[in-house]
Amino acid sequence: MTSRRVEVSCCFYTSFLCFALTVLAVGGCSPRDSDENRAGDRVEFSTADGFRLVGKIHRASGERPPGLILVHMLGTDRGRWAHFMELAGQAGYTSLAYDMRGHGESRQRNGVTVSFRSFNEKDWVAALADIAAAKETLLNAGVDPQNIAIVGASLGANLALRFAKDDPQIQAVVLLSPGETYRGIEVVSVMEHFRRRPVLILATEGDTYSAASGAKLQEVAPGFSELRMHPGSAHGTDLLDAHPDATGQILFWLQAIFEGESAEIRPDL
Repeated sequence: MTSRRVEVSCCFYTSFLCFALTVLAVGGCSPRDSDENRAGDRVEFSTADGFRLVGKIHRASGERPPGLILVHMLGTDRGRWAHFMELAGQAGYTSLAYDMRGHGESRQRNGVTVSFRSFNEKDWVAALADIAAAKETLLNAGVDPQNIAIVGASLGANLALRFAKDDPQIQAVVLLSPGETYRGIEVVSVMEHFRRRPVLILATEGDTYSAASGAKLQEVAPGFSELRMHPGSAHGTDLLDAHPDATGQILFWLQAIFEGESAEIRPDL
């Protein structure tokens, strides 16, 4: 399979420089200093199978902004996205981060307390309903239905790709440290049938399973995909902490997708 690249005009690079400077200007605090209370409004919403989910939504200014659904990694919670959400809001995105079922404050299903520690593969597949409910909540917040993307980390990346495959309204997916299979959620075959929508994959060289998985996913992607490797061994949202520039790269990549910058995507010869 041929590799793919993007040829971008000088104007595109100029836009990137301006965008990066904006992100740096608003992102002076360390990601480790982030606190969920710094940004966003608390929201609660229900899934089709009875879970009561809790999240935060950070609204961008303007009418019908692009929307981002943020899916955290196993054993963490929505708070890991706080710094990312703040920068995304400054860049014009409305974003929603939620506690996945069995995590954080999202432990109630039909009045019964549930922990992710007891989940099996069937339970994790059912967690796709969390993303569906989050998307509906984001749409109700006034985002542009034609400009929605999912950013997922680790297991959240695998769930994001699985969900997006069957929802053509998702315009793009960003995968932080995906795996060929996490908790029974296999994604190579999913990527092979992903249609021609853009995918950005980020991993670190020392996180060998995710690095190899990311390379495999990029290889089999039928549409435009880009793999960006970083030094070190940080995994999932920890990658954003270890490499603060990665957040700006993600947001700018999404801006190019949503705004249709003058970039020609074509196979290398």
